[in-house]
Amino acid sequence: MHRELQEILSNPCVLTILNNMTEYVYIVDDQGCLQFINQAVEAFENLTDADVKGKHIKELYTQGESPTLKALYERTPVPEHENIYMLDGKQYHQLAKAFPLFAGDKLLGVCTVQRDMTLVSQVLSDNTTLKKNQQKNPKAKRKTFDSLIGEHPTFRQSIELARNAAGNDVSVLLSGFTGSGKEVFAQAIHNSSPRRDKPFLAINCAAVPDGLLEGILFGTTKGTYTGSIDKVGLFEQAEGGTLFLDEINSMSLESQAKLLRVLEEKEIRRLGGGCDIKINVRIISSINTTPQIALQKNQLREDLFYRLSVMTIVIPPVKNRPHDIDLLTEHFIKKFNRTYKKNLQSLSPEVHEFFISYPWPGNVRQLKHVIESAISSIPPDRTEIRMQDMPHYLFDATTTYVGTMQDISAPIFPIAQASTDPAANDATQHNVSKADSMHANDLQPENLYTIIEEREKQKILDALLQSNGNISKAARQLGVSRQKLTYHMKKHGIHR
Repeated sequence: MHRELQEILSNPCVLTILNNMTEYVYIVDDQGCLQFINQAVEAFENLTDADVKGKHIKELYTQGESPTLKALYERTPVPEHENIYMLDGKQYHQLAKAFPLFAGDKLLGVCTVQRDMTLVSQVLSDNTTLKKNQQKNPKAKRKTFDSLIGEHPTFRQSIELARNAAGNDVSVLLSGFTGSGKEVFAQAIHNSSPRRDKPFLAINCAAVPDGLLEGILFGTTKGTYTGSIDKVGLFEQAEGGTLFLDEINSMSLESQAKLLRVLEEKEIRRLGGGCDIKINVRIISSINTTPQIALQKNQLREDLFYRLSVMTIVIPPVKNRPHDIDLLTEHFIKKFNRTYKKNLQSLSPEVHEFFISYPWPGNVRQLKHVIESAISSIPPDRTEIRMQDMPHYLFDATTTYVGTMQDISAPIFPIAQASTDPAANDATQHNVSKADSMHANDLQPENLYTIIEEREKQKILDALLQSNGNISKAARQLGVSRQKLTYHMKKHGIHR
Protein backbone atom coordinates (compact mmCIF):
# COMPACT_ATOMS: atom_id res chain seq x y z
CA MET A 1 0.00 0.00 0.00
CA HIS A 2 1.30 3.43 -0.90
CA ARG A 3 2.40 5.58 2.01
CA GLU A 4 -0.02 8.35 0.99
CA LEU A 5 -3.02 5.98 1.14
CA GLN A 6 -1.85 4.65 4.50
CA GLU A 7 -1.65 8.19 5.86
CA ILE A 8 -5.17 8.91 4.66
CA LEU A 9 -6.60 5.77 6.27
CA SER A 10 -4.81 6.42 9.55
CA ASN A 11 -6.15 9.95 9.88
CA PRO A 12 -8.67 9.99 12.79
CA CYS A 13 -10.81 12.71 11.15
CA VAL A 14 -11.08 10.75 7.89
CA LEU A 15 -12.00 7.56 9.77
CA THR A 16 -14.63 9.39 11.80
CA ILE A 17 -16.24 10.72 8.62
CA LEU A 18 -16.18 7.37 6.80
CA ASN A 19 -17.47 5.39 9.77
CA ASN A 20 -20.39 7.75 10.31
CA MET A 21 -21.61 7.40 6.74
CA THR A 22 -24.74 5.31 6.20
CA GLU A 23 -23.49 4.35 2.73
CA TYR A 24 -21.19 1.35 2.32
CA VAL A 25 -17.58 2.42 1.66
CA TYR A 26 -14.86 0.13 0.26
CA ILE A 27 -11.29 1.29 -0.44
CA VAL A 28 -8.76 -0.82 -2.35
CA ASP A 29 -5.12 -0.08 -3.16
CA ASP A 30 -3.62 0.12 -6.64
CA GLN A 31 -3.43 -3.70 -6.77
CA GLY A 32 -7.12 -4.19 -6.03
CA CYS A 33 -6.56 -5.36 -2.44
CA LEU A 34 -9.02 -4.12 0.16
CA GLN A 35 -7.53 -1.76 2.69
CA PHE A 36 -10.66 -0.43 4.35
CA ILE A 37 -14.38 -1.03 4.83
CA ASN A 38 -16.43 1.28 7.00
CA GLN A 39 -18.63 0.26 9.92
CA ALA A 40 -21.76 0.24 7.73
CA VAL A 41 -20.18 -2.53 5.61
CA GLU A 42 -19.09 -4.42 8.72
CA ALA A 43 -22.65 -4.45 10.06
CA PHE A 44 -24.20 -5.31 6.69
CA GLU A 45 -21.83 -8.14 5.72
CA ASN A 46 -20.97 -9.34 9.24
CA LEU A 47 -17.26 -8.73 8.63
CA THR A 48 -14.56 -6.68 10.28
CA ASP A 49 -11.97 -4.47 8.71
CA ALA A 50 -9.31 -6.98 9.86
CA ASP A 51 -11.11 -9.84 8.06
CA VAL A 52 -10.76 -8.24 4.66
CA LYS A 53 -7.65 -6.10 4.88
CA GLY A 54 -5.05 -7.08 2.29
CA LYS A 55 -7.30 -9.54 0.43
CA HIS A 56 -7.94 -9.03 -3.25
CA ILE A 57 -11.49 -7.98 -3.99
CA LYS A 58 -11.98 -11.05 -6.22
CA GLU A 59 -11.26 -13.33 -3.24
CA LEU A 60 -14.21 -11.87 -1.35
CA TYR A 61 -16.81 -11.13 -4.00
CA THR A 62 -17.79 -13.16 -7.04
CA GLN A 63 -18.27 -10.48 -9.64
CA GLY A 64 -19.43 -10.12 -13.19
CA GLU A 65 -18.19 -6.62 -13.86
CA SER A 66 -16.83 -4.95 -10.76
CA PRO A 67 -17.19 -1.16 -10.67
CA THR A 68 -14.17 -1.08 -8.36
CA LEU A 69 -11.89 -2.92 -10.78
CA LYS A 70 -13.31 -1.03 -13.73
CA ALA A 71 -12.37 2.28 -12.09
CA LEU A 72 -8.96 0.84 -11.17
CA TYR A 73 -8.04 -0.47 -14.62
CA GLU A 74 -9.45 2.46 -16.59
CA ARG A 75 -8.32 5.08 -14.04
CA THR A 76 -11.62 6.93 -14.47
CA PRO A 77 -14.76 7.24 -12.31
CA VAL A 78 -17.61 4.79 -12.82
CA PRO A 79 -20.98 6.62 -12.65
CA GLU A 80 -23.61 5.46 -10.18
CA HIS A 81 -25.49 2.43 -11.48
CA GLU A 82 -27.52 -0.49 -10.18
CA ASN A 83 -25.52 -3.33 -8.71
CA ILE A 84 -27.48 -6.55 -8.00
CA TYR A 85 -25.89 -9.38 -6.05
CA MET A 86 -26.66 -12.28 -3.74
CA LEU A 87 -25.56 -12.47 -0.11
CA ASP A 88 -26.61 -15.32 2.19
CA GLY A 89 -29.26 -16.38 -0.30
CA LYS A 90 -30.90 -12.95 -0.47
CA GLN A 91 -30.84 -10.61 -3.43
CA TYR A 92 -29.66 -7.05 -2.81
CA HIS A 93 -30.00 -3.97 -5.00
CA GLN A 94 -27.30 -1.36 -4.57
CA LEU A 95 -26.48 1.90 -6.25
CA ALA A 96 -22.72 1.77 -6.70
CA LYS A 97 -20.21 4.32 -7.90
CA ALA A 98 -16.42 4.08 -7.88
CA PHE A 99 -13.68 6.66 -8.36
CA PRO A 100 -9.87 6.43 -8.42
CA LEU A 101 -7.76 8.11 -5.73
CA PHE A 102 -4.72 10.02 -6.95
CA ALA A 103 -1.75 11.78 -5.35
CA GLY A 104 -0.74 13.96 -8.24
CA ASP A 105 -0.35 11.53 -11.14
CA LYS A 106 0.18 8.53 -8.88
CA LEU A 107 -2.78 6.11 -8.58
CA LEU A 108 -3.25 5.19 -4.92
CA GLY A 109 -6.36 3.04 -5.24
CA VAL A 110 -10.13 3.22 -5.64
CA CYS A 111 -13.00 4.20 -3.35
CA THR A 112 -16.37 2.56 -3.99
CA VAL A 113 -19.54 3.87 -2.38
CA GLN A 114 -22.81 1.90 -2.39
CA ARG A 115 -26.32 2.79 -1.26
CA ASP A 116 -28.80 0.06 -0.41
CA MET A 117 -31.88 0.32 -2.65
CA THR A 118 -33.29 -3.14 -1.91
CA LEU A 119 -36.41 -1.80 -0.20
CA VAL A 120 -37.00 0.84 -2.87
CA SER A 121 -36.64 -1.77 -5.61
CA GLN A 122 -39.05 -4.12 -3.82
CA VAL A 123 -41.66 -1.39 -3.34
CA LEU A 124 -41.45 -0.48 -7.01
CA SER A 125 -41.74 -4.11 -8.02
CA ASP A 126 -44.75 -4.64 -5.74
CA ASN A 127 -46.40 -1.49 -7.07
CA THR A 128 -45.92 -2.65 -10.66
CA THR A 129 -47.33 -6.10 -9.87
CA LEU A 130 -50.33 -4.51 -8.13
CA LYS A 131 -51.11 -2.30 -11.12
CA LYS A 132 -50.84 -5.25 -13.49
CA ASN A 133 -53.17 -7.36 -11.33
CA GLN A 134 -55.68 -4.51 -11.08
CA GLN A 135 -55.63 -4.12 -14.83
CA LYS A 136 -56.33 -7.82 -15.32
CA ASN A 137 -59.05 -7.98 -12.66
CA PRO A 138 -62.44 -7.45 -14.34
CA LYS A 139 -63.96 -6.36 -11.01
CA ALA A 140 -61.33 -3.71 -10.34
CA LYS A 141 -62.68 -0.17 -10.60
CA ARG A 142 -60.77 1.50 -13.40
CA LYS A 143 -60.31 5.24 -13.66
CA THR A 144 -62.32 6.68 -16.55
CA PHE A 145 -63.32 10.16 -17.65
CA ASP A 146 -66.26 9.87 -15.26
CA SER A 147 -63.66 9.84 -12.47
CA LEU A 148 -62.66 13.41 -13.35
CA ILE A 149 -64.88 15.74 -11.35
CA GLY A 150 -65.31 19.37 -12.32
CA GLU A 151 -67.40 21.73 -14.44
CA HIS A 152 -64.98 24.61 -14.86
CA PRO A 153 -64.67 25.45 -18.59
CA THR A 154 -60.88 25.08 -18.64
CA PHE A 155 -61.10 21.74 -16.86
CA ARG A 156 -63.81 20.49 -19.23
CA GLN A 157 -61.64 21.57 -22.15
CA SER A 158 -58.76 19.50 -20.75
CA ILE A 159 -61.06 16.48 -20.49
CA GLU A 160 -62.24 16.97 -24.06
CA LEU A 161 -58.63 17.06 -25.28
CA ALA A 162 -57.94 13.89 -23.31
CA ARG A 163 -60.94 12.15 -24.91
CA ASN A 164 -59.59 13.06 -28.32
CA ALA A 165 -56.14 11.79 -27.32
CA ALA A 166 -57.60 8.43 -26.28
CA GLY A 167 -58.62 7.64 -29.83
CA ASN A 168 -55.30 8.72 -31.36
CA ASP A 169 -52.32 6.49 -30.60
CA VAL A 170 -49.90 9.37 -30.02
CA SER A 171 -47.66 10.46 -27.16
CA VAL A 172 -49.40 12.71 -24.63
CA LEU A 173 -47.76 15.17 -22.24
CA LEU A 174 -49.80 16.18 -19.18
CA SER A 175 -48.84 19.44 -17.50
CA GLY A 176 -50.12 20.04 -13.99
CA PHE A 177 -48.98 20.72 -10.46
CA THR A 178 -48.55 17.89 -7.98
CA GLY A 179 -51.89 16.45 -6.85
CA SER A 180 -53.89 17.85 -9.76
CA GLY A 181 -54.90 14.41 -11.06
CA LYS A 182 -52.37 13.68 -13.80
CA GLU A 183 -52.40 9.91 -13.25
CA VAL A 184 -56.20 9.84 -13.29
CA PHE A 185 -56.09 11.60 -16.65
CA ALA A 186 -53.49 9.10 -17.88
CA GLN A 187 -55.54 6.09 -16.76
CA ALA A 188 -58.71 7.57 -18.28
CA ILE A 189 -56.94 8.01 -21.63
CA HIS A 190 -55.64 4.43 -21.52
CA ASN A 191 -58.97 2.91 -20.46
CA SER A 192 -60.76 4.67 -23.32
CA SER A 193 -58.17 3.72 -25.94
CA PRO A 194 -57.81 0.61 -28.14
CA ARG A 195 -55.06 -0.47 -25.71
CA ARG A 196 -57.50 -0.71 -22.77
CA ASP A 197 -57.17 -4.52 -22.47
CA LYS A 198 -53.37 -4.32 -22.27
CA PRO A 199 -51.27 -3.27 -19.24
CA PHE A 200 -51.22 0.23 -17.82
CA LEU A 201 -48.04 0.78 -15.80
CA ALA A 202 -46.89 3.94 -14.07
CA ILE A 203 -43.69 5.13 -12.46
CA ASN A 204 -42.93 8.38 -10.67
CA CYS A 205 -39.54 9.41 -12.03
CA ALA A 206 -39.00 11.79 -9.09
CA ALA A 207 -39.27 8.93 -6.58
CA VAL A 208 -36.63 6.70 -8.17
CA PRO A 209 -32.87 7.35 -7.94
CA ASP A 210 -31.48 7.87 -11.41
CA GLY A 211 -29.09 4.94 -11.04
CA LEU A 212 -32.07 2.60 -10.58
CA LEU A 213 -34.31 4.16 -13.18
CA GLU A 214 -32.70 2.74 -16.32
CA GLY A 215 -32.70 -0.81 -14.97
CA ILE A 216 -36.37 -0.45 -14.01
CA LEU A 217 -37.36 0.94 -17.40
CA PHE A 218 -35.19 -1.18 -19.69
CA GLY A 219 -34.40 -4.27 -17.58
CA THR A 220 -31.08 -6.00 -16.92
CA THR A 221 -29.26 -9.01 -18.33
CA LYS A 222 -27.83 -11.87 -16.29
CA GLY A 223 -24.14 -11.41 -15.54
CA THR A 224 -24.17 -7.64 -15.99
CA TYR A 225 -23.43 -7.12 -12.33
CA THR A 226 -22.50 -9.32 -9.40
CA GLY A 227 -25.10 -12.09 -9.16
CA SER A 228 -27.48 -10.17 -11.40
CA ILE A 229 -30.42 -11.87 -13.04
CA ASP A 230 -32.47 -11.36 -16.17
CA LYS A 231 -34.96 -8.70 -15.15
CA VAL A 232 -37.76 -7.52 -17.41
CA GLY A 233 -38.13 -3.75 -17.47
CA LEU A 234 -41.35 -1.72 -17.53
CA PHE A 235 -41.22 -1.22 -21.29
CA GLU A 236 -41.39 -4.97 -21.85
CA GLN A 237 -44.00 -5.46 -19.12
CA ALA A 238 -46.21 -2.81 -20.70
CA GLU A 239 -46.01 -4.38 -24.17
CA GLY A 240 -49.10 -3.48 -26.18
CA GLY A 241 -50.32 -1.12 -23.46
CA THR A 242 -49.42 2.21 -21.91
CA LEU A 243 -46.49 3.38 -19.80
CA PHE A 244 -47.07 6.53 -17.73
CA LEU A 245 -43.87 8.41 -16.86
CA ASP A 246 -44.90 10.79 -14.08
CA GLU A 247 -42.83 13.95 -13.42
CA ILE A 248 -40.45 13.14 -16.25
CA ASN A 249 -38.75 16.50 -15.75
CA SER A 250 -37.13 14.91 -12.66
CA MET A 251 -35.27 12.40 -14.86
CA SER A 252 -31.61 13.22 -15.56
CA LEU A 253 -30.79 14.61 -19.00
CA GLU A 254 -28.59 11.57 -19.66
CA SER A 255 -31.49 9.20 -19.04
CA GLN A 256 -33.76 11.45 -21.10
CA ALA A 257 -31.38 11.02 -24.05
CA LYS A 258 -31.66 7.22 -23.76
CA LEU A 259 -35.43 7.47 -23.52
CA LEU A 260 -35.50 9.60 -26.67
CA ARG A 261 -33.63 6.90 -28.57
CA VAL A 262 -36.18 4.31 -27.42
CA LEU A 263 -39.09 6.46 -28.55
CA GLU A 264 -37.57 7.15 -31.93
CA GLU A 265 -36.41 3.60 -32.69
CA LYS A 266 -39.22 1.78 -30.82
CA GLU A 267 -36.78 -0.72 -29.36
CA ILE A 268 -34.89 -1.13 -26.11
CA ARG A 269 -31.74 -2.86 -24.98
CA ARG A 270 -31.50 -4.24 -21.46
CA LEU A 271 -28.57 -3.03 -19.40
CA GLY A 272 -25.65 -5.27 -20.28
CA GLY A 273 -27.60 -6.88 -23.09
CA GLY A 274 -26.31 -7.31 -26.60
CA CYS A 275 -29.52 -7.34 -28.61
CA ASP A 276 -32.33 -4.90 -29.25
CA ILE A 277 -35.92 -5.75 -28.34
CA LYS A 278 -38.80 -4.33 -30.36
CA ILE A 279 -41.50 -2.67 -28.27
CA ASN A 280 -45.05 -1.49 -28.88
CA VAL A 281 -45.89 0.82 -25.97
CA ARG A 282 -47.75 4.08 -25.83
CA ILE A 283 -46.09 6.76 -23.70
CA ILE A 284 -48.05 9.20 -21.59
CA SER A 285 -45.80 11.49 -19.56
CA SER A 286 -46.26 14.38 -17.18
CA ILE A 287 -44.42 17.37 -15.76
CA ASN A 288 -45.28 19.17 -12.52
CA THR A 289 -44.65 22.61 -13.98
CA THR A 290 -45.27 24.35 -17.28
CA PRO A 291 -43.42 23.24 -20.43
CA GLN A 292 -41.88 26.72 -20.73
CA ILE A 293 -40.37 26.58 -17.24
CA ALA A 294 -39.19 22.97 -17.67
CA LEU A 295 -37.37 23.93 -20.87
CA GLN A 296 -35.99 27.21 -19.53
CA LYS A 297 -34.58 25.50 -16.43
CA ASN A 298 -33.08 22.73 -18.54
CA GLN A 299 -35.19 20.12 -16.72
CA LEU A 300 -36.43 18.70 -20.00
CA ARG A 301 -34.55 18.14 -23.22
CA GLU A 302 -36.07 20.14 -26.04
CA ASP A 303 -35.91 17.25 -28.52
CA LEU A 304 -37.56 14.89 -26.02
CA PHE A 305 -40.25 17.48 -25.29
CA TYR A 306 -41.24 17.61 -28.96
CA ARG A 307 -41.34 13.81 -29.09
CA LEU A 308 -43.49 13.50 -25.96
CA SER A 309 -45.86 16.40 -26.61
CA VAL A 310 -47.61 15.38 -29.80
CA MET A 311 -50.63 16.29 -27.67
CA THR A 312 -50.20 18.53 -24.62
CA ILE A 313 -52.94 18.75 -22.00
CA VAL A 314 -52.76 21.36 -19.24
CA ILE A 315 -54.64 20.44 -16.04
CA PRO A 316 -55.69 23.58 -14.12
CA PRO A 317 -55.01 23.65 -10.38
CA VAL A 318 -58.04 23.38 -8.14
CA LYS A 319 -57.46 26.92 -6.77
CA ASN A 320 -58.27 28.25 -10.27
CA ARG A 321 -61.67 26.53 -10.33
CA PRO A 322 -63.15 27.27 -6.89
CA HIS A 323 -66.70 26.28 -7.83
CA ASP A 324 -65.48 22.74 -8.53
CA ILE A 325 -64.46 22.49 -4.88
CA ASP A 326 -68.14 22.01 -3.96
CA LEU A 327 -68.44 19.10 -6.40
CA LEU A 328 -65.21 17.51 -5.19
CA THR A 329 -66.16 18.01 -1.55
CA GLU A 330 -69.53 16.33 -2.07
CA HIS A 331 -67.83 13.42 -3.83
CA PHE A 332 -65.23 12.90 -1.10
CA ILE A 333 -67.77 13.20 1.72
CA LYS A 334 -69.84 10.40 0.15
CA LYS A 335 -66.71 8.32 -0.41
CA PHE A 336 -65.41 8.59 3.15
CA ASN A 337 -68.85 8.28 4.71
CA ARG A 338 -68.88 4.77 3.24
CA THR A 339 -65.31 4.09 4.36
CA TYR A 340 -65.73 5.26 7.97
CA LYS A 341 -69.47 4.51 8.31
CA LYS A 342 -70.36 8.13 9.06
CA ASN A 343 -73.30 10.29 8.02
CA LEU A 344 -71.72 13.66 7.25
CA GLN A 345 -74.05 15.83 5.18
CA SER A 346 -72.42 19.21 4.77
CA LEU A 347 -69.75 21.76 5.63
CA SER A 348 -70.37 24.55 8.11
CA PRO A 349 -70.54 28.01 6.46
CA GLU A 350 -67.09 28.83 7.90
CA VAL A 351 -65.53 25.66 6.49
CA HIS A 352 -67.17 26.25 3.13
CA GLU A 353 -65.78 29.79 3.01
CA PHE A 354 -62.37 28.47 4.05
CA PHE A 355 -62.42 25.78 1.35
CA ILE A 356 -63.29 28.30 -1.35
CA SER A 357 -60.59 30.76 -0.23
CA TYR A 358 -57.74 28.40 0.63
CA PRO A 359 -55.13 28.07 -2.19
CA TRP A 360 -54.82 24.25 -1.98
CA PRO A 361 -51.10 23.91 -2.83
CA GLY A 362 -51.57 20.13 -2.85
CA ASN A 363 -54.55 20.45 -5.20
CA VAL A 364 -57.27 17.76 -5.34
CA ARG A 365 -55.10 15.29 -3.44
CA GLN A 366 -54.80 17.70 -0.50
CA LEU A 367 -58.54 18.43 -0.49
CA LYS A 368 -59.22 14.71 -0.43
CA HIS A 369 -56.86 14.14 2.51
CA VAL A 370 -58.29 17.08 4.48
CA ILE A 371 -61.82 15.73 4.14
CA GLU A 372 -60.72 12.20 5.04
CA SER A 373 -58.86 13.53 8.08
CA ALA A 374 -61.94 15.43 9.23
CA ILE A 375 -64.44 12.61 8.67
CA SER A 376 -62.26 9.99 10.33
CA SER A 377 -62.13 12.03 13.56
CA ILE A 378 -65.71 13.34 13.76
CA PRO A 379 -68.10 11.67 16.27
CA PRO A 380 -70.67 9.34 14.62
CA ASP A 381 -73.64 11.49 15.64
CA ARG A 382 -72.39 14.67 13.94
CA THR A 383 -73.56 15.57 10.42
CA GLU A 384 -71.52 18.74 9.78
CA ILE A 385 -67.79 19.32 9.24
CA ARG A 386 -66.61 22.27 11.33
CA MET A 387 -63.46 24.39 11.54
CA GLN A 388 -62.32 22.50 14.63
CA ASP A 389 -62.12 19.36 12.49
CA MET A 390 -59.51 20.84 10.14
CA PRO A 391 -55.94 19.44 10.30
CA HIS A 392 -53.60 21.68 12.30
CA TYR A 393 -51.09 22.05 9.46
CA LEU A 394 -53.54 24.22 7.50
CA PHE A 395 -52.98 27.03 9.98
CA ASP A 396 -50.02 29.30 10.56
CA ALA A 397 -49.98 29.91 14.30
CA THR A 398 -48.18 33.25 13.92
CA THR A 399 -50.59 34.73 11.35
CA THR A 400 -53.64 33.00 9.87
CA TYR A 401 -54.39 30.48 7.19
CA VAL A 402 -53.53 31.47 3.63
CA GLY A 403 -56.08 32.95 1.26
CA THR A 404 -59.17 34.20 3.09
CA MET A 405 -59.99 37.62 1.70
CA GLN A 406 -57.31 38.43 -0.82
CA ASP A 407 -56.00 36.61 -3.86
CA ILE A 408 -55.67 32.89 -3.24
CA SER A 409 -51.96 32.88 -4.00
CA ALA A 410 -51.11 35.49 -1.34
CA PRO A 411 -51.22 35.43 2.46
CA ILE A 412 -54.38 37.05 3.80
CA PHE A 413 -54.32 39.55 6.56
CA PRO A 414 -50.67 40.50 7.09
CA ILE A 415 -50.06 41.18 10.76
CA ALA A 416 -47.85 44.22 10.44
CA GLN A 417 -49.97 46.57 8.33
CA ALA A 418 -50.50 49.94 9.95
CA SER A 419 -53.85 51.62 10.27
CA THR A 420 -54.34 55.36 10.09
CA ASP A 421 -56.16 55.14 13.38
CA PRO A 422 -53.70 55.01 16.34
CA ALA A 423 -56.31 53.35 18.48
CA ALA A 424 -56.82 50.67 15.87
CA ASN A 425 -53.06 50.23 15.66
CA ASP A 426 -52.87 49.76 19.41
CA ALA A 427 -55.67 47.23 19.33
CA THR A 428 -54.10 45.34 16.45
CA GLN A 429 -50.69 45.36 18.12
CA HIS A 430 -52.24 44.12 21.35
CA ASN A 431 -53.93 41.22 19.51
CA VAL A 432 -50.74 40.34 17.69
CA SER A 433 -48.63 40.36 20.83
CA LYS A 434 -51.19 38.25 22.63
CA ALA A 435 -51.24 35.71 19.82
CA ASP A 436 -47.48 35.66 19.44
CA SER A 437 -47.04 34.96 23.13
CA MET A 438 -48.89 31.67 22.74
CA HIS A 439 -46.74 28.69 21.91
CA ALA A 440 -47.67 27.12 18.57
CA ASN A 441 -47.92 23.63 20.06
CA ASP A 442 -50.50 24.84 22.59
CA LEU A 443 -52.84 26.21 19.93
CA GLN A 444 -55.92 24.13 19.35
CA PRO A 445 -58.08 24.54 16.21
CA GLU A 446 -60.76 26.32 18.25
CA ASN A 447 -58.22 28.88 19.55
CA LEU A 448 -56.70 29.32 16.10
CA TYR A 449 -60.10 29.94 14.62
CA THR A 450 -60.89 32.57 17.28
CA ILE A 451 -57.62 34.37 16.50
CA ILE A 452 -58.38 34.22 12.79
CA GLU A 453 -61.86 35.62 13.30
CA GLU A 454 -60.61 38.48 15.51
CA ARG A 455 -57.94 39.51 13.02
CA GLU A 456 -60.31 39.26 10.10
CA LYS A 457 -62.85 41.49 11.85
CA GLN A 458 -60.16 44.02 12.77
CA LYS A 459 -58.91 44.14 9.19
CA ILE A 460 -62.41 44.88 7.90
CA LEU A 461 -62.92 47.60 10.52
CA ASP A 462 -59.61 49.22 9.54
CA ALA A 463 -60.55 49.22 5.85
CA LEU A 464 -64.02 50.70 6.54
CA LEU A 465 -62.48 53.38 8.74
CA GLN A 466 -60.00 54.40 6.04
CA SER A 467 -62.74 54.48 3.39
CA ASN A 468 -65.13 56.49 5.59
CA GLY A 469 -67.60 53.59 5.56
CA ASN A 470 -67.64 53.17 1.77
CA ILE A 471 -68.02 49.42 1.27
CA SER A 472 -66.92 49.46 -2.39
CA LYS A 473 -63.70 51.32 -1.54
CA ALA A 474 -63.04 49.03 1.45
CA ALA A 475 -63.55 45.97 -0.75
CA ARG A 476 -61.06 47.29 -3.30
CA GLN A 477 -58.54 47.99 -0.53
CA LEU A 478 -58.91 44.42 0.77
CA GLY A 479 -58.73 42.99 -2.74
CA VAL A 480 -62.14 41.29 -2.63
CA SER A 481 -65.54 41.76 -4.23
CA ARG A 482 -68.18 43.96 -2.61
CA GLN A 483 -70.43 40.90 -2.27
CA LYS A 484 -67.74 38.96 -0.41
CA LEU A 485 -67.00 41.86 1.93
CA THR A 486 -70.71 42.24 2.68
CA TYR A 487 -70.84 38.55 3.57
CA HIS A 488 -67.93 38.91 6.00
CA MET A 489 -69.40 42.07 7.54
CA LYS A 490 -72.66 40.25 8.19
CA LYS A 491 -70.76 37.28 9.64
CA HIS A 492 -68.95 39.55 12.11
CA GLY A 493 -71.97 41.71 12.90
CA ILE A 494 -70.36 44.83 11.44
CA HIS A 495 -72.71 47.68 10.49
CA ARG A 496 -71.83 50.97 8.84
